[in-house]
Amino acid sequence: MQESEAQFATGAARQVPAPTTRWDRAKPWVAWITGGLFLGWALAVIWWAVLSPNARPPARDELTIPLGTAAAIASGQGAFIPATVSLAPGGLLVVYNHDEVEHSVGNVVIPPGATAEITAPDESGGFTCSIHPSGFLGVNLTKRPSFLTTIVPALLVGLPIGLMAGAAAWVGGHIKFDDD
Repeated sequence: MQESEAQFATGAARQVPAPTTRWDRAKPWVAWITGGLFLGWALAVIWWAVLSPNARPPARDELTIPLGTAAAIASGQGAFIPATVSLAPGGLLVVYNHDEVEHSVGNVVIPPGATAEITAPDESGGFTCSIHPSGFLGVNLTKRPSFLTTIVPALLVGLPIGLMAGAAAWVGGHIKFDDD
């Protein structure tokens, strides 16, 4: 005789599972989603701290003024030099003048064959210069993104991870295996 038939034959009381509330059924889902959100947020913080392209902005950038720059600008040709540079706040712009005439960047005059170090401004903007026809060299200050930028990736990564883990646990808990 099987166990359930033996209980019936002897009059043993069957155990009926206690009724569950909605909260009891929701607890595992809340735990899985919370865990997924935490995991997603942890990954976003790692991205923010280590992998962000702006996490370590260049503290030093070099700009070379090639031979013939002044002649090219005088004849109406464009400059051979980037119109903007990217620096960290307080970073250095090192300018090498290989031209035959002196050039100025900001308030620094650079004689032919000389090198100058110019500290980046406190805010993005630029310097007046003699190496561009526009008379302006743009400066982009690169900063680490705000810590709040970790919230959206945490939701986009963590919520699906938590839902998938919860669904897998729910399905796994409802699979019946025969011990035969």
